Amino acid sequence: MKINIGDRAGNLLKGSITSVIPRGIGFLYTILIIPLIISSLGKDALGVWLTIVSIVDVLNFADFGITNNIINLISKTNLEKDSLKEKNITSTCVFVISVIAITIFFIYFFGKGMVNWANILGIHNNDLLRQALKSLDILILYFLINFPLVIYQKIRYAIQERHYLNYYEGFGKMISIILVFGGIQMYLPLSGLIMMYVLGPVIGQIVNTITLLYNKPQFIPDIKFINRGSLKEIFGASIYFFLINVSYLFYTSLDNILISNILNAGEAASFASVQKVYLIFPMLFALATPSLWVANREAFLQKDHIWLNKVFNKGILINVCSLFFLVLLSLLLNGGFFTWFTDGKIIYDQWMVTVISINAATMISYNFFSAFFIAIDEMQNFALMFLAFSILSFLLKIYALPRIGITDTYMINSILFIVIFFMPCFILLKRKIVKI
Repeated sequence: MKINIGDRAGNLLKGSITSVIPRGIGFLYTILIIPLIISSLGKDALGVWLTIVSIVDVLNFADFGITNNIINLISKTNLEKDSLKEKNITSTCVFVISVIAITIFFIYFFGKGMVNWANILGIHNNDLLRQALKSLDILILYFLINFPLVIYQKIRYAIQERHYLNYYEGFGKMISIILVFGGIQMYLPLSGLIMMYVLGPVIGQIVNTITLLYNKPQFIPDIKFINRGSLKEIFGASIYFFLINVSYLFYTSLDNILISNILNAGEAASFASVQKVYLIFPMLFALATPSLWVANREAFLQKDHIWLNKVFNKGILINVCSLFFLVLLSLLLNGGFFTWFTDGKIIYDQWMVTVISINAATMISYNFFSAFFIAIDEMQNFALMFLAFSILSFLLKIYALPRIGITDTYMINSILFIVIFFMPCFILLKRKIVKI
C-alpha cells in the first residue's frame, strides 16, 4: 500500500511549539513548589516528595518498551491508512499494559510490609515516614489508573496530533497547580499534597483518551481484536525499547533514590531542587523529540537522506551550543541564587550547580540520538551502547557517592557519558545516515 508522506516539518514544528504549554506550566509549578514545600513541611519532606515521585517514575519503565514501540507501529499503519491493524495493535496493547499495571499494584500492596522504607527513603522521623507511606499508596493508585492511558498519549505522537495532547496535559497541570497551592494554604500534610498533585495529570490523560477515541474509534480497545500476531509485533522490537528504558532508569531515574539511600533525604533535596530547575533545558529539547522521531521515521521510510543529514548536522551543533550555554547559565543561576531561592534553608555549592548543568546537557544529547536511532531501525545498537554506559554510570554512583560526594561523582559521570556513549553514537549514526 502506498505511503502518504505529510508535511513533516510543519507537524514537527506544531508538535514542538504547543509542547511549551504543558512543559512551561510544569516548570512554573516546579519553580514555585520547591520553596513552598520547604517553608510548610521542611527540607526532609521536600526530599521525600521528590524521591517517592521518582519511585513512581521508575514504575513507568515496567511496560517492557511496549508503549514506545507502539509509536513506530501506529505511525506506519497511520501512513498506510490501515484501521483494522490499528484496532488489533491497540486492543492487544491495552490488554497487556493493563495486566502489567494490575500485577504491580497487587505486588506492592501485598509486599510493602516486607520493605524497609525508612532506609530506602532516608527517613528517621516516624511521622514523616507515615506520611511517606500514605503518599506511596496514593501514587501507586495513580499509577494503576494512569499507566494504560499512556498508550493513547503515544498514539497521539504516532498520528502527529501531539498538539491536542499538549492542550489536555496543560489543562491537567493547571488543575494540579491550583489544587496543590490550595492544599498548602489549608496546611494539608505530605500525603494530602501528593493527592492534589496527581489529580490534575489523571484528568488531563482521561480527557485526551476520551477525545481521541471519540474522533478515531479504531483505537477503542475490543477483546475480540486481541490476537497473537499483534502480540508478536508489539513485543518484537519492544525488547530494545525495554533495554533503553532500563538504561535510562539506571542513568538518571534512580538518582534521587540513590542519594536518599546512600546519603540522606536532605542531600536528595539539595541535588534534586537544582536538577529540577536545570531539567527545563533538556525538557525543551525533549518537546521536539517525539515529533522529530516520527518525522525522521517518515524520511527513513521514503529514503530521504537529505532531510536526515541536514537535521543531524544541525542537531549536533545545537548539542554543542547547549553545553556552553548551560555552563554559562550556571554562573547566573548559581549557588547563591539557589540558597536565596530556598530562603537559606539549604546551602548550595557553586561547583555542584555547574556540574548539574553539564549533566542536563548530556540529557539533551540522549534525546537527540534516540530520535535518530529508533527512527532508522537501529534500536539494537542504540540500546546496547546506552545500556553499557548506564550500568557503568550506576556502579560509579554507588561506589563514589559515599566517598567523594555528589559533585565529583556527577562530574566523572559526565566525562563517562562523552567517552562511552556520545562519541560512539556520533560516529555510528554519521556512518548509517550516509548509507541511507
